[in-house]
Amino acid sequence: MHKHLNALVRGWSNYFHYGYGHRKIKQVKFYMEESLRSQLRYRHKVRNRGASYHKFPRKYLYDYWGLYKPPIVPYWKTVHA
Repeated sequence: MHKHLNALVRGWSNYFHYGYGHRKIKQVKFYMEESLRSQLRYRHKVRNRGASYHKFPRKYLYDYWGLYKPPIVPYWKTVHA
């Protein structure tokens, strides 16, 4: 599941990285984290949503599961001539 999600988000983040879509990318990033966290909650039978933040922090999602971390800062803000 996360491999398909990574490929999809990588494509959209590359598309919006050069324009003004960085706010939407933040929302997509939050949605990706929440969807993976909810699947892990179901798999590991964690009932409390707050406990899932403690049991599955962001570092765990990105390092262990290999979730793609889209760039949040737009490209035109990082380049200075």
